Amino acid sequence: MPPADSDIEIRQIKPGDKLTGLSLGDKKYHPLKMFLENHALLHHVNDISKTYCAFDLSKSGRVCGYITLMCGEIESNSQLRDVFGPYPYLQFPTIKIARLAVDRRYRGSGLGLGLVQTGLGLAYTDVVPIVGGRFVSVDAKTDAVAFYRKLGFDVIVGDSDGIETENSLYKRVYRWMTLAFCRYNKQDAKDGTDDTVLMFVDMQLIAKTLLSDPS
Repeated sequence: MPPADSDIEIRQIKPGDKLTGLSLGDKKYHPLKMFLENHALLHHVNDISKTYCAFDLSKSGRVCGYITLMCGEIESNSQLRDVFGPYPYLQFPTIKIARLAVDRRYRGSGLGLGLVQTGLGLAYTDVVPIVGGRFVSVDAKTDAVAFYRKLGFDVIVGDSDGIETENSLYKRVYRWMTLAFCRYNKQDAKDGTDDTVLMFVDMQLIAKTLLSDPS
């Protein structure tokens, strides 16, 4: 849990922000820490992805979590067509939650929920009205599936092969950008998607539930 006097601000990152010091605990989360420190701002200013950080203003603006959004795609299958209806193309475009991390000192505070709701809100109010986008997708860590289910996400199940792996624009662009612009060691090069489950949420469902006006 965070300190009782925490004052959290969630906003886009910008040059000059201190993006170091995120404490995630388990070494399996190390790529998330390294992405924020080494890659996030470069991707942000080059319009590959957009990262929103949670800063604790009561702790001199210490970064305590972040979410990264970008464009993506998911393979069309019967499950998605049941939601959307007839669709002649091989992929659905999506808004992608590419990264999500919360400092271990702030876990259990609702910060992760707040970051995802911020992302969903931006997708629905700022992205969908301009370019469209029926679905938000995420490669969820296996231990985060229950968390995303609470937000309305479903696991994407293949027509015959069980859970599908995502042949996404996100993965191709991420690998290209890190090879072209970034220096990293072998551990940092892992994109953390090997132990993930592809999930999605219907933005029209979000509009009716999580983002509905309580009045």
